[in-house]
Amino acid sequence: MRISTQQIYRQSIGGMMNQQLELNKTQQQVSTGKRFQTASEDPVAAQQSLTMQRSLDRLAQFDKQSILVDGRLREEENAVTSSVDILQRVRELVVGANNGSQSNESRAATAAEIREQVKSLMQLANSQDGNGHYLFGGYQDDHVSYSFAAATQQVQPNTHAGERLVTIGPGRQIADGDTGAAVFQQVPASATDPAAGNIDLFKALSQIAAALETPRTGGQEPVLPPVVPADPTAPYNLSDSTTTVDGLNGVLSKALVVLDRGLGHLSDVRTSIGVRLNQIEQQTETNASSSMQLTALKSDNEDIDIAEAYSKLSLQLSGLQAAQKAYVQVQGLSLFNYL
Repeated sequence: MRISTQQIYRQSIGGMMNQQLELNKTQQQVSTGKRFQTASEDPVAAQQSLTMQRSLDRLAQFDKQSILVDGRLREEENAVTSSVDILQRVRELVVGANNGSQSNESRAATAAEIREQVKSLMQLANSQDGNGHYLFGGYQDDHVSYSFAAATQQVQPNTHAGERLVTIGPGRQIADGDTGAAVFQQVPASATDPAAGNIDLFKALSQIAAALETPRTGGQEPVLPPVVPADPTAPYNLSDSTTTVDGLNGVLSKALVVLDRGLGHLSDVRTSIGVRLNQIEQQTETNASSSMQLTALKSDNEDIDIAEAYSKLSLQLSGLQAAQKAYVQVQGLSLFNYL
């Protein structure tokens, strides 16, 4: 078969062009450190990398949400801790008022301080996070949780939606807070009997103050030490229609029990917050481990072996240079070279 010189030239040029393309591809791989630059170069590997990147993005989003939830829970923990301080102070005031040396005037002064403690407790119940969202608002965290009715001297709860669950890991959700109702208005009257009802701390403190504000008759006889009712599961109503010191004695006795119930409940809330903070920490560690594994797998799928790539680049460059040299030699040949 006769092969013309022109055909030889075209074949040589085509071969060198292919070598140049392969060389360019290897140079691109060396410069980027990646085996492929577009999905068309390796569709299977590209799809695998895309799937792994989506998983990494989800893990990064989980971490962001975990940071936000962690911050809210720590702020809530601080608010609950301060609420404990308020109840302990009110308990001290109740104990101080529960003795025979108190007069109507001194009891009224104690009541005034308790009223201020109620307002402080309401301020804590209206605590906001760094973004201005109310910690105890549940879903409706853009609405103030409580307001104060000056006419009645009562704290009025606003609507509290249910707790909000936030995803912090694959299949893992956690409540980013507690509603004000659950923390301040649903204090179990009994530790063992759910049917015993709940205690509203705002209402209870206001009733204690009202009882202390009421002028009492009956002299300065000592008030009996507080006695826990025979039925510890009975709901505690601190309202008092009497005007005697003995009537006040009954209110203060129940008040101490109510305050102790409240302190125990707030302690349980803090424990719950601590459990959730630990869960966030554990899930964050799990997410970090998964992220490291996915990053390594994605790197293996995409990245080149740099030493191997440089060796390949050197061979390709040598091959192209040899082809170019041969082409120049062939191009200079003619029939006269053989005469």
